[in-house]
Amino acid sequence: NNAEIVFMPEHSRTFLYKLWFKLKKTPLVLPNKPYFLPKKSYLDKISKNYLETYSTLKNKKIVLYQGGISSVRMLEQIANALLRLENYILLLVGDEYEDGYVNKLQKINSSTLHIPYIPAPDYLALTSLAYIGYVCYNPSSLNNIFCAPNKINEYSFFSLPMIANNIPGIKNIFDKYNPGVIVDVNNIDNICTSIKEIDENYIKYKNNSSYIFKDIDNKGKINQIINHIKNEY
Repeated sequence: NNAEIVFMPEHSRTFLYKLWFKLKKTPLVLPNKPYFLPKKSYLDKISKNYLETYSTLKNKKIVLYQGGISSVRMLEQIANALLRLENYILLLVGDEYEDGYVNKLQKINSSTLHIPYIPAPDYLALTSLAYIGYVCYNPSSLNNIFCAPNKINEYSFFSLPMIANNIPGIKNIFDKYNPGVIVDVNNIDNICTSIKEIDENYIKYKNNSSYIFKDIDNKGKINQIINHIKNEY
């Protein structure tokens, strides 16, 4: 309450925090957009090395999940769905947060590939190889329901169409930009249909996805707010 301005990373959270902490002003949104991104030439060198090391990725349509790997991210469903589609592979990039979960996914779909934690920004070399970005959260906590995943902006930087589930933190973005398809994550048929929908309209979703990253100007917003506070004093 003593702050001149409060920032939050997600739209719905601004109203929750105003209510919980009895704030006079609604906090402003600063999405989790990364700014210190490497040049494409740098990532290309790394991605070539990964393609040589993991040859199963070659000539595949990669559905990428990057981040902490656990059942909260609802990955069994996409692993099952990709069994029904030709030429797709599920790539998991990140640390396993739930012992045995990766093994469980590979038992569901043996082609599932897991690459453990890679320091930033090098893991983005794998993002650049992907065909679709996967971002689903089990609505089992407020943090999940009102999530603000930086992976959405990373997927957007590489113009990846996305698959997501219907929770406020994600749906607000999808309603505004339409970067992919909201799925019923517990319905395997619906996931398969959604992937086919993206495949058939790939350029449209690719262009929409890229606009998320281009449209967000956190630096401009911060400068505007700082100048406003300076003028007040």
